[in-house]
Amino acid sequence: MKQFLKFVPVQLTFFLIIGILSGKYIDFQPTHLLLIFIFLTLVLLLLFVRENSQFNPSFSVLVFLISFFLGISSIIYKNQLNRQQHYSNYSEFTTNKTISGFIEIQKILKPTAYYTKYEAVVTQLNNKKTVGKILVNIQKDSIETPLQVGDNLVVKTPFLTFKGPLNPYGFNYKKYLKNVFVS
Repeated sequence: MKQFLKFVPVQLTFFLIIGILSGKYIDFQPTHLLLIFIFLTLVLLLLFVRENSQFNPSFSVLVFLISFFLGISSIIYKNQLNRQQHYSNYSEFTTNKTISGFIEIQKILKPTAYYTKYEAVVTQLNNKKTVGKILVNIQKDSIETPLQVGDNLVVKTPFLTFKGPLNPYGFNYKKYLKNVFVS
């Protein structure tokens, strides 16, 4: 067992996994993460050149740190909220004004007594290309034929955000959707 833990790929994988888990809870800006990664790589290269290609224990620490930050970056760069084209980054979206846009239905969700629910991708807002997923609620009386996966819709509506739970320690639907829709 001790031999297995001394195996370098196992150690690197361990730090990568720790970085991935930390990436869900530590909120880094993508540019800061890139600067940290470049800095650590440059320090590693400078130390390597300075030591004339001989092993130094600080090499291991730097490589493990790089592996850790690679794990964090795999989560941060996958998150569409960090992209400049995400629909929530547009000023029209933050003012809760009526916005015209194009959405594409991706998934049909379980309906409630009053609404049919869909998961959709926002492809365009006010003639600007966007990315990001939304939850679409349509009253059951308002359409006769249900929407299908792949349907494209032109919408003109305010985009509303969910409020947090009203009761302490209640189920936080906003947080749940944020975790589900991030991919």
